[in-house]
Amino acid sequence: MGSADAPVEIDGFTELRLIGSGSASQVYSGYQPLLDRRVALKVFTNSTIDDATRSRFERESALMGALGEVRGVVTVYATTFTRDGRPVIVMRLIGQSLGELLAEHGARPVEEVFRGALDLGAGLSHAHGSGVVHRDIKPENVLVDEEGRYWLADFGIAAVGVADLSVQTQGAMTPAHAPPERFTSSQPERDVADWMAGDLWSLGSTLYTALCGRPPFGSPSDPGGMAAMMQRLIRDEVVWPGPPAPKGSPLQALQFNVEELLEKEPFHRPESAQLFVTRLLHEAQSGVDGGGDGRGGVSDQRFLAAALILVVLVVVLLTVLAVR
Repeated sequence: MGSADAPVEIDGFTELRLIGSGSASQVYSGYQPLLDRRVALKVFTNSTIDDATRSRFERESALMGALGEVRGVVTVYATTFTRDGRPVIVMRLIGQSLGELLAEHGARPVEEVFRGALDLGAGLSHAHGSGVVHRDIKPENVLVDEEGRYWLADFGIAAVGVADLSVQTQGAMTPAHAPPERFTSSQPERDVADWMAGDLWSLGSTLYTALCGRPPFGSPSDPGGMAAMMQRLIRDEVVWPGPPAPKGSPLQALQFNVEELLEKEPFHRPESAQLFVTRLLHEAQSGVDGGGDGRGGVSDQRFLAAALILVVLVVVLLTVLAVR
């Protein structure tokens, strides 16, 4: 028992159905009779964990649970273990990952990505404000619900099952979405502030991928492998495919602000995820209100107005949570 192929038995949950899998874990949908709700259960494949790793898993999962039900962050309800000892995270059940949608359908609609940027920015702002960093933001760790809203999952707990979780997690960042300092510095992340700057880069890389269907500097699977990707990451500027975005459009605002997230030097990126959200809305609203070239359209104005209302509500919520 304990292998990825073994039947899964989790006390308190029934109707388990595999809905996704990776090298380190499998995700099941399930039913929790006690609370009469459907949930997602992330089951890690390794059951041979020591007491220290088990303790760290429970501690980091508790941090995620403490974030509560916040826009842009997948709610963690609880943690438990399978009957054969594999760690399990019980989460809110949300649709497919952004990575799956990109693989199936290609680049996502601009309006969806714009709203998703606000969702993820607000969620990341709340997490960072609570001292929680992600460390591996990528399309596979973003879930998309039936309304097209984006939700960030897997905050720093993807390396459960190894002897030293913190070291493994640092080395387990997905190369295509890792910041340049990951490869150029002997001490790429010295403290939480450094990790937060890295999160902002990875957010930008994820949003670029959502808009374009591919990472901004390619991936290790491209010709030339990892070495060529690292050279592009360190040397090249961000290039957007296709014609220039219409002046004053949400796409232009997205591109401008994503480029700021993808600055090579951490201190050139926005100081916080909340600042990114504020600037994104400001640029988009200014472009539409300022007239642009007229191609933004009435639909742009309507969805920007709705987005502005959403962010105001998020800011109020974050303020209330901070006071508590």
